[in-house]
Amino acid sequence: MTKHKIYVASSWRNEYYPEVVEKLREAGHNVYDFRNPPSGAPRFKRNCVSEGYMEWTPQLYRDMLHHSMGVRTDTKETGRNAGVDNFTLNLSPP
Repeated sequence: MTKHKIYVASSWRNEYYPEVVEKLREAGHNVYDFRNPPSGAPRFKRNCVSEGYMEWTPQLYRDMLHHSMGVRTDTKETGRNAGVDNFTLNLSPP
């Protein structure tokens, strides 16, 4: 079996995310877990920028992508993702 470096893209609210990461690791893959990064540094969450993030308008959401915490996190993620073989989108059922 070919082993891959995998990034599982998901929502913080997705209850299936931990199981997906676990199953992929059990299969021998190297999986980056954005909820528990190897550095131990806390990950960016929208509520770090604003407690009212659930009420953001589309324009405010776009504006907040330029917030210093978001930019710092995006830069780190871009660097980590450079060596990833696969991106997997993990969606919650409707």
